[in-house]
Amino acid sequence: MFRNPSTFLDGIAGSLYTIDLQSGQKTLVCTPQVDGYGGRPAGCQSDKDGNIWVADMRLGLLKCSANGDYKQV
Repeated sequence: MFRNPSTFLDGIAGSLYTIDLQSGQKTLVCTPQVDGYGGRPAGCQSDKDGNIWVADMRLGLLKCSANGDYKQV
């Protein structure tokens, strides 16, 4: 089935959130953008230092820290 690309632009794609498991409240950590382009994340993994590594189809490999900082690797 063909999907219109605009159906994927829901405002949360590419954003990283923390979620309080007790209350269910979500808090935005960061929304990575490089040269004005937002991401299309394909997967992620955490490391022993608490960073989230994101494999992104548009931005490449991103390293995101808990304080919201991120960098393209």
